[in-house]
Amino acid sequence: MQVDVATAVAYSTSAVVSALCDEDFITFVTAKTGATVTHITTTSQTNGAATVVVRRNLPTTVIPAQARAFVGSNLELREVDAWAEPMQGADGPRYGTIAIEVAGVPAHASGHVRVLPTEGGCNLRYDLTVRATVPLFGAVIERQVADGVRTAVDALCAALEEWLKSRSGE
Repeated sequence: MQVDVATAVAYSTSAVVSALCDEDFITFVTAKTGATVTHITTTSQTNGAATVVVRRNLPTTVIPAQARAFVGSNLELREVDAWAEPMQGADGPRYGTIAIEVAGVPAHASGHVRVLPTEGGCNLRYDLTVRATVPLFGAVIERQVADGVRTAVDALCAALEEWLKSRSGE
């Protein structure tokens, strides 16, 4: 199932990508969703490329009640984001890949993330493919994961605006 989510952010591409690769921001946005970070590794290259690996524990209250019996009391979410070096200068377009899996759940999401400059800041766009390998119920699980991805991106963008505003002195 394809999931495409885009939103406008009132900050530069460099500010947005810097936040998305910042361990303090990752911890901040994770706490906003009621989850906890169990591991973060960020690696930055001198050319501006970066990789972020995050493991989070999410309460099962974020998934439908009928699925909770199959996953226990917590979900372990594993995410890897890999950002290419900036194009056309520090505030030019940024492109990355993302992979998300939930431990013990036969579903994952992967795809591309883009941060494109606009006149008033930038546009943050996720283009993901969600796959579930469960006979008979795969499509239902894919829809639930896709809804979760949309909700997570909305929460990420709200936290991103709050985080960047608090650091810009506005």
